[in-house]
Amino acid sequence: MAKVAIVTRTLNRPAFLRRAIASVLAQTCGDWTHVIVNDGGEREPVESLVREHAERYAGRVQVLHHEARRGMEAASNSGIRASDSEFIVIHDDDDTWEPLFLERCLGVFSRPEGQFFSGVVSQINLVAETIRGDRIRVISKQPHNPWLRSFRLPANFGFFDEIFSISFLYKRKALDEIGWYNEDMPVQADIDFNIRFLSRYNIYAVNEPLANYHQRKPDAEGPHHNTVVAQQELHFNMRAAIFNRYLREDLASNRIGIGFLLNGLLRDPNPKLDELHHTLGQINGWLAQLDARVGNLDHYLQKLISAGKRLPLVGGIIGRVRR
Repeated sequence: MAKVAIVTRTLNRPAFLRRAIASVLAQTCGDWTHVIVNDGGEREPVESLVREHAERYAGRVQVLHHEARRGMEAASNSGIRASDSEFIVIHDDDDTWEPLFLERCLGVFSRPEGQFFSGVVSQINLVAETIRGDRIRVISKQPHNPWLRSFRLPANFGFFDEIFSISFLYKRKALDEIGWYNEDMPVQADIDFNIRFLSRYNIYAVNEPLANYHQRKPDAEGPHHNTVVAQQELHFNMRAAIFNRYLREDLASNRIGIGFLLNGLLRDPNPKLDELHHTLGQINGWLAQLDARVGNLDHYLQKLISAGKRLPLVGGIIGRVRR
């Protein structure tokens, strides 16, 4: 049995999958099994990539093919069921790890304090990028949550939002208590899972950005977009549905529980803060677009300068402009 089951969900994104495979194979800890779940996409590109890396995998990989698309959460559950391990982590095809991610996260459980925790979350880097065809170009990479130091209840209950799948390694046995990923939810099922996990177990925060969450601009073509960027309206409404469900459960059982935490501590009585939160989300999306377009402009400008240097007349003009 492997120490860690790494589940990668993919759908017709071979360029991303190639990078994700490289991310897994670059880990300094090698006690893992990699389960790649092809959620209804073309089979051959996935199989071809696995064959290409067969020697380095050394038998530590398996591929599951869904006949039709079943959704991200069904893909997660399929990968978990098909594996046997002490720990689980979801590594989506478009995200990456730093080489020390598994070593540092697993290291928590080898120390005396590890007995008090059932999950580990590292800080993350937010990576802005563009993709054209099979070419991925990173625009920027910066720490996203350097302030994340611990998950303390109830004060830090709202930090469930900072538990990114790519940065969250947890004990498999926790699933027996909190259940699996909700396959009925089109988005935000990871948030629902995080809430259930944090309500039952302690999570250790590693104060180092060891995971990379990659984002493309909202109008990224075809399957290359991020749902959290491209489908903000759906994400906001599904999150509201989650909060409402937990509050109704508390009201029905006449208790103060998760629903009160979510709808009391995390939402100020001032309704303008909800509007501000929504506006900030929009600004985030616009900034991601602007970042990508500035990156593209810089790319083409450098190509123009490079081409100009090869032409005496244009090269001379560019030289005078620079001076």
